[in-house]
Amino acid sequence: MNDNLKVSDLLRVLQEREIEAGCRWVLKEDQIGNLGNKVLRQLAEVWHFRLVFLERRTVEENAVLLKKQIKRREFEWLQEYIVRGYLIEHQRVILKGFLDGCGIPNKDGFVEGDDVTATTDQFVRGLDAVLGRYEPRVLGVYLGYLLLCGGDFFVELRRALEVKGIEVRDLLSGKSGKETLLGGDREELKEECRVYSWPGFVGVFTTLDYLLISTAIASAFGEMGALTREQVEDLVEEVTELNSKRQHTLLHRGFVHALFERPYCFHFPGENTIRRLWYFTGVILGLLRAKKEGEVLQLLRKESELTDELCNSLEVRCGAVLLPEVFDLLWKGQEYRLILRWVTRHLDRVPGWQQNDLLNKIYHRTASLVRRGQWGEAEGFLNFMDEYLRVNGDKTDSALQAFLDRLTRKRAQVYQLRGEFETAKRLLRELTEKDELENGGDVWCDLALIDAGFRSLKEVLPEREGLAQTVVAALKKSEALLEEAVQKYPRNSTNAHFCLGLIKILDKGTADLRVAIDHLSWALAGMSEREEAYAEGGLVQWTRFLLGLALLERMEVADFKTAQEYLERALEESGRFPLGLWERVMAAADLFDDKSLGEKVAEHLLRIKGDEAFEPVWRSGLAVSVKSLRQKCMRWLQEGPVSVPARWDRLKDLLKRALMHGELDLAEEILDGMEKIAEQGHSYRQKFLDWLEDDRNYSPAWGWEDVTWCRVKFYELQGQLENAAALLRELFFRLLRGDARSLHDAQDVFNRIIELKGDQNGEYLDNLKRQLEQRLGTTSQQRPHVSEILAERPIRLLFIGGDEHHAAHESWLQSELAKGFKGHKVSVDFIFTGWSSNWGVYYEHVKSRINDWDALVIHKMIRTMLGRKLRSLCDSKRPWFACTGGGRESMLRSIELAVVSLHDWWAKSLH
Repeated sequence: MNDNLKVSDLLRVLQEREIEAGCRWVLKEDQIGNLGNKVLRQLAEVWHFRLVFLERRTVEENAVLLKKQIKRREFEWLQEYIVRGYLIEHQRVILKGFLDGCGIPNKDGFVEGDDVTATTDQFVRGLDAVLGRYEPRVLGVYLGYLLLCGGDFFVELRRALEVKGIEVRDLLSGKSGKETLLGGDREELKEECRVYSWPGFVGVFTTLDYLLISTAIASAFGEMGALTREQVEDLVEEVTELNSKRQHTLLHRGFVHALFERPYCFHFPGENTIRRLWYFTGVILGLLRAKKEGEVLQLLRKESELTDELCNSLEVRCGAVLLPEVFDLLWKGQEYRLILRWVTRHLDRVPGWQQNDLLNKIYHRTASLVRRGQWGEAEGFLNFMDEYLRVNGDKTDSALQAFLDRLTRKRAQVYQLRGEFETAKRLLRELTEKDELENGGDVWCDLALIDAGFRSLKEVLPEREGLAQTVVAALKKSEALLEEAVQKYPRNSTNAHFCLGLIKILDKGTADLRVAIDHLSWALAGMSEREEAYAEGGLVQWTRFLLGLALLERMEVADFKTAQEYLERALEESGRFPLGLWERVMAAADLFDDKSLGEKVAEHLLRIKGDEAFEPVWRSGLAVSVKSLRQKCMRWLQEGPVSVPARWDRLKDLLKRALMHGELDLAEEILDGMEKIAEQGHSYRQKFLDWLEDDRNYSPAWGWEDVTWCRVKFYELQGQLENAAALLRELFFRLLRGDARSLHDAQDVFNRIIELKGDQNGEYLDNLKRQLEQRLGTTSQQRPHVSEILAERPIRLLFIGGDEHHAAHESWLQSELAKGFKGHKVSVDFIFTGWSSNWGVYYEHVKSRINDWDALVIHKMIRTMLGRKLRSLCDSKRPWFACTGGGRESMLRSIELAVVSLHDWWAKSLH
């Protein structure tokens, strides 16, 4: 017996999560020849990763990689350690239960003492203690491991297995052996139980029953050589009628009806309650076999009378037969009351190992209800389990006592959720008085949370903005209790470590990143062993996030990649964490040379939070330091709900960085935004004028002429006409030294100076006039005779710019142009933009119709950015001309100049 067993046979029956648990243990284990490092090196070779990459990853992340490769030939040597790690991490109760049953001194399942030996009889007693109490598959893995890897100490175990007639392979395949309840033997079921073809089926069937059901299944799924459906139905009906006393045969009728999708017959000749229940049971099992779980749930709800009888009746085994089969389905459907009634009546009627399985399911799922705050539903299950185990369990069994302690703690948490703190504290204090207490540190943490006024651990999560300091202040009231918990149970105080880490990283007064990292690392390690449970309430996610934040704020380059992995993972559930903490992440990330993390966080928050995220992004510094964010924040500064003083200061900061990095388009956009503020607010006009005094504040985004005209505009708005005239005089002399076109512009500037200064300083103006005439080569300032030189070709112009004062001249301009051109085909469209901040509308309008005009006349009294954009639409074939004056004569002269210039250009092109 038990020959030719291999470790791979044990590994094959382990579930994915169980193998992963073993992998985590292997990677954490550093006492067996530095096993973890050896595995990492080989894992790097198999995956073709750099070793340093794996070393920076968490144990949990590497365990996933190892799990995917563990069945490869390269890792055969490691498989026994994987099995060992799984047993140590998740099945310690079996290890201890077996050695306790053998009477072998041990500590939590590990043999104590070097001179200890064991006999066959001792191992027989150990087998008696565990057979039927635990799931056969898991028990088979443990016994198989002892046979293969236990060494000389367990050499007599093989003989003990022969004495008991136990084949480990049978256990691995699910055959249970002796049926006992968690905690010891109990009275055998009155009816013989036999395992049917699907897991957990319990019944009293003969070979005929097996044959009938197998035949029905073969027919339903079209197996070769199977009977037709009609033949199967005829067979079942014949067997049912042959022996009316064999009432459970009605199960086959219901099974076939469900499997073959026939109408259900819940009322039939000769019916009684028992016969109807067997038929009803058959229907449910048939639906389950056909994988129609939804219909099962509907049927149990619809046929409520039969469902009640199923739960209440102890005359037949139907309730016990179905309980293991429908438990998961009912729980998923949140039929908590029905489940409670069902298990109360029938749990003790199912085989021992299935009882253990159901009790564990009930416990873990009830614990989930507690974590979700559904204490009303949870309380009934906790009370049932406590009473059931105290009545049916072995009071001397340490595993049972540990289970009861867990129940007591959950019952205390229910009272805590209900706000009945004194009752909860009484139950928890009873637990703390025990010498051996599983999860003792978490019990102390529960007491600390109650003293701080929290109804659950989840309540300490500062998920709402501004809640962090309130949480910290409350937790600090119980800080001493939390410290006591981690001192007494340093490796078994996951929740206390989390709370202390939370205090140390969030407390503005005593924040200690080093201590916070230590506590949060311990918390994350503990949570990884029950990740599904902790993830349900968001605690794992919060621990990773806070640990990433602490590592980042410590500003150690070696920690950056680890922090980055934690925080990028937190982005998947970024909504859990308030923007205030994300702002801390971004501020810390901005201090590193590598801006990738900060950029990724900021981009993500802007995408999902919109305007709400802009202020935190800006305060973090990333909005200025990261190129991709500068443009986004520019749009927000233009359109978002930002105060004018804040917008002004932030635009200046952005402008400096844009100019530094040569982002001229962005710099132009920023200058336009500053100009807009100056136009709308009198107090900012002088600030903008002062800003433009230094060309380092705008060059090369704006040219000197752009700045000059912008300053002229604001001096005029301020009423500082002398300052405006002085700037124009400087511009005049610059233009005077230029080409023919510049001379025409100089003439317009001169006229603009006249408009500003009026009749004052006549001698000064005469001097300017003489210099202009000398350069022009004439003493006449008469309008050119355009009618004499105008070509026959039609001319189309767009005059754009100016405000409502200029708009008042449109009718006069059209009349004068008609007189001057004397019927020649010249048409002029006018667009007066004013100081509108929405200049983009005008630009898009002109851009869409640019082919309608031969040239543009752009008034200098226009938004600087709009003027630059309009000029960019022009080229040698479609030139632009400036109108610098503010009066109607200047406007007329600029239009006539454009017409003449176009004629000259066209004339030259013909030659």
